[in-house]
Amino acid sequence: MNYNEKRKRLSTIFIKNKNLIIREKKIRIEKNMKVKRPSDDLIKRNLIRQYSQDKYNKMKVIVIEQLQKYSKSGERLHKISDVVIRSEDAIQYAKLILEEIFRDRSRSEIIYDLIFGRACTSYKKVSIDCNNAGFKLKTTPLEWFKLVKNRKNSGKGMKRELKVKVECKRNGHETYKTIETINRFGCKICGGLIGAENLPRKTIEYYKLLNLIEDTPFKLISTKKQFKDAINEAKSKGKRSNYAYLEWRHECGHEFVRTYHNFIRYLSCPKCNQWKNQKITHTFCEYAFECPFEVEKSMRKIFNIEKNPEIKDLHDNVHIDIFQELSDLRDKNGNIIMLGVRYNGKQHDNNPEGFDTYKKIVGSPNVEYRSERWRLLWKDWRKLIKTDEIKRVIFVKNKKYGYYLIEVDYRIPPSQRLSYIISEFERKTGVKLPNKENVDWRELLYKYRS
Repeated sequence: MNYNEKRKRLSTIFIKNKNLIIREKKIRIEKNMKVKRPSDDLIKRNLIRQYSQDKYNKMKVIVIEQLQKYSKSGERLHKISDVVIRSEDAIQYAKLILEEIFRDRSRSEIIYDLIFGRACTSYKKVSIDCNNAGFKLKTTPLEWFKLVKNRKNSGKGMKRELKVKVECKRNGHETYKTIETINRFGCKICGGLIGAENLPRKTIEYYKLLNLIEDTPFKLISTKKQFKDAINEAKSKGKRSNYAYLEWRHECGHEFVRTYHNFIRYLSCPKCNQWKNQKITHTFCEYAFECPFEVEKSMRKIFNIEKNPEIKDLHDNVHIDIFQELSDLRDKNGNIIMLGVRYNGKQHDNNPEGFDTYKKIVGSPNVEYRSERWRLLWKDWRKLIKTDEIKRVIFVKNKKYGYYLIEVDYRIPPSQRLSYIISEFERKTGVKLPNKENVDWRELLYKYRS
């Protein structure tokens, strides 16, 4: 036997012995874990049914994995519904194990809420969102823990309720922002655009604006003539020139209409900053029809104003969430299908609950009834409801030319949204779409957005 053969044989024996040692160690750990039983006080406090060592062992592995994953990335690895034992038992055993680990009932309940419950986001995720939005998170993990503990809402309500302290990376301004608005609207103090605070409010100059946005990912599409026309139109309506509607293009390629006033305050692209449910609906549409959809397409660009005078009653920025000309599809009348899709949140309901939701969105949930502020909000909300109705009327009027509108209600959960969009499309147009595999919206959202 030569040297190389000996070396190879010895290395093989060493690897086998190493694997054997690792296996024995793992068995020893599992054996020790199985033998260990929580105290009777813990069992009585957390379990309703009889204690099972097998269920305890299974849940302990899951809880520890979940804690490790959450502490590193702020994401969850498991769901209670995925556990092989009854959900009711899984919840009780998870709380028992957490109380055993942290030795504090109230603390363990909050941690359960964070890793399995209805606390819909994590400190790590909020920190990442802040960094991506140009902020530094100043709220400490301990302060975050207290915020979660004392919160009144869960899910979306939690995102609207919880305010964290952030520092603007640009100028160091410290402000408070709700979790829901971290990725939107920029710094409250310095605004969306560097140098915007030095711009005049009543009069603006075309070339000064071009110089100001030169180093940003945005470009002004409006020509000098269109710029002047927009200012004159704003003045004719009794508004200042900075309320002129101008056309902009983001580096992602998306073009949109926004007033100069709002653009410099909120330097953001409507496509890149869609709300979550709008993103989900948008992604399902692109998956179902296998083509990109335009975001926030202006009604004035979709329809001819002369043939649809109702559009004159709408302001320039009234749009459809997503819109596309489906050139490969024709309806029962032989028209190329022009498809618009809207996601309607609860604020679009024409009832008291709709108005209550609208008040929450604009940040005045507890406004005094019949006060000046209340009357102003009521007027704006009624205008929103009227605008929704005008959009529907215009699409119905132009149905004979191939225009169709699908409205996705907030009551339709993401898991059913794809089938709803397809069924509504087939019902309205008479066109049968090829069967699409129903995929998990989270995976689809990640795939399309990445």
